[in-house]
Amino acid sequence: MDCANLNNPDIFDRTIIPGDTQTLKLANNRITDEKQLEETLVTLTSLRELQLHGNELAKLNEATFAQNCNLEVISLGHGNAGMKLPETVFVGASSVKILDLGAAFTKIHPELFSPLTNLEYLFLQFNEKLEYVDASSAQIDSISDNAFTSSTALKQVLLRRNSIKTLEPETFQALEELSWLDLGRNELQIIMPGTFTANTDLKILDLDQNLIDTICPTAFSGSQRKS
Repeated sequence: MDCANLNNPDIFDRTIIPGDTQTLKLANNRITDEKQLEETLVTLTSLRELQLHGNELAKLNEATFAQNCNLEVISLGHGNAGMKLPETVFVGASSVKILDLGAAFTKIHPELFSPLTNLEYLFLQFNEKLEYVDASSAQIDSISDNAFTSSTALKQVLLRRNSIKTLEPETFQALEELSWLDLGRNELQIIMPGTFTANTDLKILDLDQNLIDTICPTAFSGSQRKS
């Protein structure tokens, strides 16, 4: 059901959304009432995709998506600036595979993504003030080379206990303030030249329990201290 781009903050009062809706597009409506959103979501047990980007939600509450057991795609960013997300907001949303928080400028709690055990794609671009990301045990098997390009303030990135097999040399190049990177318990085999050359503030790098057999001599050129 497409209710996007109507610029209508009262969309829930003026629209009947069928209970068997699988795709719900609510983007760019200036929605502010998270309680009305929750009341609507409770009735949509078949929902698979939810687009909420470009609204004005100040917060979401605990287990907002708990009744949507089939939900696979959530788009919350690019609007909803500064939206507060409690660490339990995604409890019960274990089917989610794609989560977009790009340009949401929200604070990421260390346990925020823990309930998302099937998450495959996480978008955090254009969160310039984001300093901490914990995506441990998130079943991630790859990271694009531009994953952190627009999150240049990141200081701590925890990607422990995933299935990451390769790292492109460009992946962390934009993170000049990065001081702690945890890549332990993944499936990395090689650290390529230039992978950490831009991370001159890097103090803690954890690569334990990978499958590494090659670390190229210039992988760390430019970085100061590793442990």
